[in-house]
Amino acid sequence: MTESLNHYAVLGISAHATPREITLAFKKKLAGFPEKARDPINNVEFRKLIISYQVLTDQERRSAYDRSLGAHVATRPKALSVRLFASQTTLAAIDEDQVLYLLVDIGANSAEAWTKPAVNLCLVIDRSTSMAGNRINQVKEAAAHIVDELKEQDSFSLVAFSDRAEVLIPAGPVKNKGFLRSKISQMFTGGATEILQGIQAGLFELYKAKANSEVSHLIL
Repeated sequence: MTESLNHYAVLGISAHATPREITLAFKKKLAGFPEKARDPINNVEFRKLIISYQVLTDQERRSAYDRSLGAHVATRPKALSVRLFASQTTLAAIDEDQVLYLLVDIGANSAEAWTKPAVNLCLVIDRSTSMAGNRINQVKEAAAHIVDELKEQDSFSLVAFSDRAEVLIPAGPVKNKGFLRSKISQMFTGGATEILQGIQAGLFELYKAKANSEVSHLIL
């Protein structure tokens, strides 16, 4: 069965899907199977889903599968198109300085122009005594606005620091925005300012959620 399956079609994704996109697609498909239907022995469709997920999340097995598809897997278009225009097509073979001008035209590939990569974002917020009052309120408002702009495929984490750093929201997908905003609103001020601890904790959260499909950002 494994050889005859179109694993990408089973998960409803393209042949260029990233590991994170594969996992998200699998979870979405899995949610469509009630517990009693999750039987890989008796339920053929569920067995297909499990096999496809196992193949595509194993780098070696996926590479072998892609090679077996051959020409059916098209090359992904480049994100940028680059064109060079030279002021001269030939240069004389002489022992004198010569000038050659190049015009480089760089543009976005129209097929890729609106592709928005998933974001792995960590906010590291100073909640020391110096942030009391309107300052912390402004930061909370800005952080809540950032959460509202994130997508489900993005990853978000929140670290607050004063005398020490504390992970208020561990790195994970953006699912319940109301819960995230609630955690942000509960921040309080007090203590000294240990920036290094905050940055170190934030970098660790970014590393936990790092994936090839994401652009990682730490905002202090």
